[in-house]
Amino acid sequence: STQSTGNPPATGMAQAEDLVSTNTTEAEAPVRDGSVKRLKQEMLAVKEQYGKQIKMSCPAKGDPGFPYPACVVRKVPAPPSADKWDVETLVIKLTVLDGDKDELPVKVQAPNPALPKRLRRSIADSVECEWKNMIVEDDSTWQMVKILEWVTDKYMSLLSSIPELVDRYDTGMSDLRYTIQEPHDTESSDEVDPEEEARLDRLREERLERKFQKALEVHAKKEEEAAEARKAAEDGLDSSLEWKTESKSEREARLLAEKNKKKSRQAKTGQKAHKFEGEGSAVEKAKAKGGPLPGSREFIQARKAAAARKA
Repeated sequence: STQSTGNPPATGMAQAEDLVSTNTTEAEAPVRDGSVKRLKQEMLAVKEQYGKQIKMSCPAKGDPGFPYPACVVRKVPAPPSADKWDVETLVIKLTVLDGDKDELPVKVQAPNPALPKRLRRSIADSVECEWKNMIVEDDSTWQMVKILEWVTDKYMSLLSSIPELVDRYDTGMSDLRYTIQEPHDTESSDEVDPEEEARLDRLREERLERKFQKALEVHAKKEEEAAEARKAAEDGLDSSLEWKTESKSEREARLLAEKNKKKSRQAKTGQKAHKFEGEGSAVEKAKAKGGPLPGSREFIQARKAAAARKA
């Protein structure tokens, strides 16, 4: 993520806080477009709206030109629409150089050390141009809140203002992300600035680490979603992954087949004992007498009745 530099010194911040919190003798004077009172009101509104994102600075009271130049620095966080970008913060510094709005005495800087100089200049120029247009359209205020809101709305447009510096990469999980790369063309000078070279090396390492971490996050997220989908399928909550169930006709056909299979059971071996039905057998004798055959229901009932009589 990008980091801000050029934060105002402690003394300047103290004077800026004094500017937005202390009544001045000019408060009783007629309000002018570039008055200290109007500037104080605007800086107070910016501080109230953005809180800890804001740092302010201005000269000490009694210094020539007080309270100009008055500076407001905001660390603009990436909006939800820029969640595919690796640049998590855009630092914008607004400076009011003088109180005469007719001269449009404003200046913008984008002190993001992680961004190439060309891109920082492009962002600053775009914001400054828009800020001046806002003041021209309505010079009743310095339009500080409005221009900072515009920066948030144009976050991705500002980062991609130099298309050749935008690097698109795939995390490996079919997830495209965007980052800012250093320009390929180098300075014509043969001398290499050691500090600049160290900065570039550090940025390359940070970008590689961000890409690796993003890939891990995407992979972990997909694994978690897959596990949740499997659990939902087992619990019968996910219709897209339901286990296959039988239709009514399929169930009836299966039960009929099982029923027929039971009825047509074929024994692998015969019965252990069979009644002998040859000449002289009890079966032949019963047939000759016209009585019930041994083993039949009538035969068993007759034996039970005979046993009861004897008893």
